[in-house]
This record gives sequence, C-alpha cells and structure tokens, in this order.
Amino acid sequence: MLKRLFFIYLILITTIYANIEKDELNFFNKEQISKINKKIETIEKERKVNINVFILKEEPENQLIKDKKSVIILLFKKENGNIGINLKFTNDINIVDYKSEIDNLLDELSPLIINQEYEDFIYELLANITDILIFVEKDSIEAQTTIEKNRENKKIIVKNILNVILIIFLVTILSFGIYALYLVYIKTRDKTRCKECNVNMHIVDKIESKNGIIKIYECPKCKKIKQVVEKK
Repeated sequence: MLKRLFFIYLILITTIYANIEKDELNFFNKEQISKINKKIETIEKERKVNINVFILKEEPENQLIKDKKSVIILLFKKENGNIGINLKFTNDINIVDYKSEIDNLLDELSPLIINQEYEDFIYELLANITDILIFVEKDSIEAQTTIEKNRENKKIIVKNILNVILIIFLVTILSFGIYALYLVYIKTRDKTRCKECNVNMHIVDKIESKNGIIKIYECPKCKKIKQVVEKK
C-alpha cells in the first residue's frame, strides 16, 4: 500500500513539475505551477521547443540546458538577496539578431520581480518568448527561401553558360563545315573555269576510263577544251 502511494506521489510530482523543474524559493503554489505548465505546454506544441523554468537558491555553476531547441528561464537568489534573471536559448534557436531586445525585455520585466509579482513575470516573459520564437522561425524560413533561390539562380546561370558553350561549339563546327565546302567549291570551280576568259566552262562530254570519269569542258567564248578526271 505504501509503495503504491509513493508511486502515485512520484507521478503527481513529475506531472506538476513537468516544466517548472525546480522552485527552491517557493515562488508558486501547486495551482499556479499547474496553470503555468499548461501555458508552457501550449507554447511547446505550437513552436516545437522545450521550455523549462528553474527557480534556485543560488546561481548554478553548470549548464541547465540538455535538450535541443530549448529555452531556459532561470531565477536565482544572488548573494545580496536580490533575484537574478537569466533567459537562455540553445544554439539551434538563432537569437543573434534579438539579443538586445531580450536584454531590454528582461530590464522591463524586472520591476515585477522586485515587486514579487512572479506569476505575472512568468506569463509576460512566456508571451514575449513566443513572439521571439515566431520571429526566429520566420527569419529561418526566409533565410532558407533565399538559399534555395540563390541555388536555383546558380543552376540557371550554369545552364545558360553551358547553352552558350554548346552554341559556340555548334557554330564553330558549322563554320568549319561551310569553310570546307567553300574550299571544295573553289577547287572544283578552278578546274572548270577558263583562265583566259574568266568564265565557267560547260561540260560537253563524259568518257569512262580505268582511272575514273573524264569530263570534257568547253569555254563558251574561246571554245577552249579542258579535260577533268574525277577518280572513282
């Protein structure tokens, strides 16, 4: 019976302190803790982060953050009796552009701690943490979109460069082909052109031989005859 009661007690304690890990200074009662934890759980589900609250008798020496994508709200008693405030984010939550805003936020909310309005402080801080997480998420999406756009632009540039290279290559090959045909034309034209009259000669006869086809050309002006052998 005692073991069963102890087991139930452990379950209740674990549930109550699901997000408020420790309250060594007894800032909150069980009802307040339950409400705060429900608020934290809602934020965790919406923003997909882990949020934990530590209220300690002294500033801890070790790091309290263990999980990825986590936020730690730390309240601790200083040597002078005042309450210190720390708000920590894991490195996978990029708050570089919001550090000054976070510092200003903690300064603005510090009067609530001084006036011992701890519950109001937590709710105000959680609301602002939610806003920060939303902005960070938007920044991350915009950065990813920019990276993808740059990647697509690079692909387009590379594709265009390759297309230009291909066009240059095809034009070069075509130019060589045209030039080769031109040389053949010039060579053939010179064979069938009358040098004295500078006109093309007309073919008047063809004779087949062992060496190939002998074509007989005649100048239309001076009637000069010329033989051209086309090898088989």
